[in-house]
Amino acid sequence: MELALIQQTENLENIEMKDIMVSILAELKKLNNAKEQEKKYGLVLDVDEAAEFTGLTTSKLYQFGREIKGFPVITEEKKGSRMFFSRDGLREWVKENEGKPIYLNAVKSKG
Repeated sequence: MELALIQQTENLENIEMKDIMVSILAELKKLNNAKEQEKKYGLVLDVDEAAEFTGLTTSKLYQFGREIKGFPVITEEKKGSRMFFSRDGLREWVKENEGKPIYLNAVKSKG
């Protein structure tokens, strides 16, 4: 009876250890993916890189860059110039705005 109880306890400990190891491996995989993204993308992204990084379309990124105050965009002075995006800023903006509605300053055209 005692031997069976000891074996059950050992089995439970083994299961718990396996669960812990699976969790640790999952976290290590996340860290590795984050490091790979940092290698792939610089601190500043062009619109195509930002689209790939975020999953947003380039037109949506341009729109957000023009119309959302505080969106992590870098533009040149002249009108119609290229836009660049802060990688870390995009990541932070998504975290801060997840689940919130996005209000754009779009003006409806007369039609």
